[in-house]
Amino acid sequence: MSRCEEIGLYAGKGTSHSWLWFVECLEKFTPSIRLLDETDIRKKNLESISVIIIPGGDTISMAHAMGKDGLSYLHNLIKSGATYMGSCAGAYLPLKSSLKPLSHFNLVRLKVENLVKDLPISIAQEYKFSVPYGCRYVIHPVRGEMALEMDGSIIHAPLYGGPSFSSINGDGGIKILARYCSFTSGTEFLVDRDTASSMLIGKPAVVKFSCGSGDVYLLGPHLEHPSTKEGNQWIRVILSPKITTNQDDTSEIGVRRNLTTLASVISDLMVAGTSFYSMPIFWKIGIKTWEPEKLHYFIDAIWKRLKWLIKLGWMVEINESEHLEKIAGEVLSMVKEIRSIVKDGKSAREEAEIMFERCRILTKLFLENYFATRQIVW
Repeated sequence: MSRCEEIGLYAGKGTSHSWLWFVECLEKFTPSIRLLDETDIRKKNLESISVIIIPGGDTISMAHAMGKDGLSYLHNLIKSGATYMGSCAGAYLPLKSSLKPLSHFNLVRLKVENLVKDLPISIAQEYKFSVPYGCRYVIHPVRGEMALEMDGSIIHAPLYGGPSFSSINGDGGIKILARYCSFTSGTEFLVDRDTASSMLIGKPAVVKFSCGSGDVYLLGPHLEHPSTKEGNQWIRVILSPKITTNQDDTSEIGVRRNLTTLASVISDLMVAGTSFYSMPIFWKIGIKTWEPEKLHYFIDAIWKRLKWLIKLGWMVEINESEHLEKIAGEVLSMVKEIRSIVKDGKSAREEAEIMFERCRILTKLFLENYFATRQIVW
């Protein structure tokens, strides 16, 4: 199976905003990033991919979006030599499960400490504390910064629902790359400290194993988060031998349009978001909790790169430009609508679900254009 050595970063249905952290981490050393969605996987359109990254989000929603055939295709791609890196939800996805459609992936028999039959008492953020999983629950004992022992050093990385793996006795060729070693001043306890300690301290946080000719890395904490420079560097070291940089030929680029109209709409979204982000409400979408402030991650990811493109004098293809402007306008209208609905004392959950989905599509489409530009000017 031939590949052009690209990183395939899943930014499709079921993801949270955390795929943008991988964008921040990876773009600093390569423009060879291809943003994937469930259609790419279902259509088995990953011939150029040597690295597959599945970020945080809703594991079950991602599995449903990819489907049985898509998950089987990913499995075969890894067995044929691709590297898989899963963070948080992406680290749960390959674990052996009898639940469909997760059962169609099943890369490894590896248990997690935070899967329980009986729920402990939650002492904070009860709405984020647990997720039903069959007849059991995946619980999140803490949120925020944890200290990890990795390669003989202590590094800090945030944990936002990712797994704590059970102790490994050398079975299955699984290698422990990092362990949770202590809490920090940035750790927020959702259960009592003793319960949290029994589930986390000393337990594997990052593991590696082989699947056929491919390697699989499972990350409980978010080593891709911008706050953990050591974690970011570790990811780059692991992935850098897997990719090459390709230069695009610009000779066939068609009619282009400038970005000033899009910039105007995104600027309006930034302004509208000022009051939107602080609204005292959250929405349960799938198994994930979404607060208004999460919109900021998407809009900011566009805005800071849009300014760079404009300074560069870059433009996008006219059809793409119109599409971007249209979706951005839809998101802006929905922000205003949701703000009004919530002020009237209603939840606006359905509207919020549509808005976040449109915002994901907007950000993915923009970044695809952005990375095409980076390929050229790299």
